[in-house]
Amino acid sequence: MADITVTTSPKPPSPAAAFLRVAEGMAIRTLAQMLGDEQGRQKAAQFGAAFSAAAASQRDGGKAMYACSPESVAQAMVTTILSGITPGGPMPGCYLLPKGGHLQWWLNHRGMIRLADLVGFQIQVGPVFPGDVCESWDDEAGPHFRFQSAHPPEAETYAALEAVLVIVRRGGVLVDVLRVSKLQIEDRRKASDNQGGPWTRWPLEMAYKSAIKYVFARGVVPVGGDIRSEEHTSEL
Repeated sequence: MADITVTTSPKPPSPAAAFLRVAEGMAIRTLAQMLGDEQGRQKAAQFGAAFSAAAASQRDGGKAMYACSPESVAQAMVTTILSGITPGGPMPGCYLLPKGGHLQWWLNHRGMIRLADLVGFQIQVGPVFPGDVCESWDDEAGPHFRFQSAHPPEAETYAALEAVLVIVRRGGVLVDVLRVSKLQIEDRRKASDNQGGPWTRWPLEMAYKSAIKYVFARGVVPVGGDIRSEEHTSEL
């Protein structure tokens, strides 16, 4: 009796696996174009871990990420890999926000502090509430400041916020102290496209971020423009 060979077709990948394959391919090509083939491949090896961490940081376990375009997912992972700023954990440096079919890479104030650190600057931010003493001045020895917190913990609300103090050092040496007023922060909040999102959920964090952006805009900290602070979608 002749032998009978039975062949089976390979099982097609699941929709999730197919989506990840497409997004990873886009990320690999982007990294290769930016860094060259060899270094790009080395960085691309981090894609799987970056995506797993991103999915774990989401409330739905990453389900909404699969409804976003693979281009935006790939770009968000590329940005995470290149910057080293990741979502999730007790003190994330960024958030990933699915919106309108795109995955937005949203940098918070901790991520902006991390960006400053990458170029050798140390930033501290602190809210100023009623009763706090905040003074800064310059003399022949350079900039100086004095801050005394005198408010109770329950007073720490966005409604009570008077200003955000941004202290900039380089190599441990004081560079500048800037007091960004609530009025300046409100101007930025009103101009933001995210008034109903992060400004509602994390108003104090957004105030800190706005204050740091004000310092960046003034050129006190020379952070490059290759990583934007609001969102990363397929255009970023």
